[in-house]
Amino acid sequence: MNLSKDNLKAIFFDFDDVLANSLTIKEEAFMTLFESCTQQEKSAIQDHFNQYTGRSRQEKLTFIYKHILNQPLPEQKLQKLCEQFKHRSLKAVIASPEITGTSALLNAIPNNILCFVVSGTPEIELQHIVRERGIARYFAEIKGTPTPKENNIAQLLEDFQLPPKHCLMLGDGLVDKQAADLNNIAFKGIVAKGKTSPFPAQTAIYPDLNTIAQCLGL
Repeated sequence: MNLSKDNLKAIFFDFDDVLANSLTIKEEAFMTLFESCTQQEKSAIQDHFNQYTGRSRQEKLTFIYKHILNQPLPEQKLQKLCEQFKHRSLKAVIASPEITGTSALLNAIPNNILCFVVSGTPEIELQHIVRERGIARYFAEIKGTPTPKENNIAQLLEDFQLPPKHCLMLGDGLVDKQAADLNNIAFKGIVAKGKTSPFPAQTAIYPDLNTIAQCLGL
């Protein structure tokens, strides 16, 4: 089915690099947690961060300590690292520029199409960020971790009685596409010009939200 404003019931938005140009900010803040690591370790950590952008920081850190650094990660240390990451990234994420076309698209979406944010950011923090950016009014729900993205989407589909074939997910990472596929909803990737697509070759990708608006006839 070719989705457009005429048959869409809901759009699920990832946040980083879909609504806001914020992923690089988070990547830089995340890497400051590992300044004492070797260059080889840093490269592996950076690759993992970029491959699993849609997963929670707790999941990323747990994997990194177990499989890359081969070090124990007690719960107290994990929470401390998460707080450091939040402290080093939050204000910059709130202030980050929008992805081109974000405001125009949100304003163009008719009231009969529900919008949701579904992100790997901790839910309370995500809701704060979206409110501070002044765009919370556009979204029926704002969902984050610790609940996995695919589970949040499934719950929203059920809560709002949405037919999956009339829903669309917009994301910048493979985790976003996997979450959409698991819920049988359509997916379009947001990949900025000059960046390498993380998606399978047949995936429809767009450089910004202006092109998404055109695709949907908005």
